[in-house]
Amino acid sequence: MKLRIVTPVAFFTYTVDWIELNTLDGNRIVQTGHTPAIFVLAPNYDLIFKTHTDGVQTFSISHGGIVEVARQEVTVIVQQR
Repeated sequence: MKLRIVTPVAFFTYTVDWIELNTLDGNRIVQTGHTPAIFVLAPNYDLIFKTHTDGVQTFSISHGGIVEVARQEVTVIVQQR
């Protein structure tokens, strides 16, 4: 599954096995084939994901953001890291 993280100053792309999101409605785990959805990220949490090659990684989300989930990709849009 493809993970794209978009900030005002940078763009990151990863190939991942799963992603853990902390949303305003609670914790979510997203894997390939997930039902398409849109979530609002809670501020001051880490986005956690597992890549094929580097294992578990984190990306700090300080001001919240929006996540679009499709069956084969996830796009995370945040104000700043």
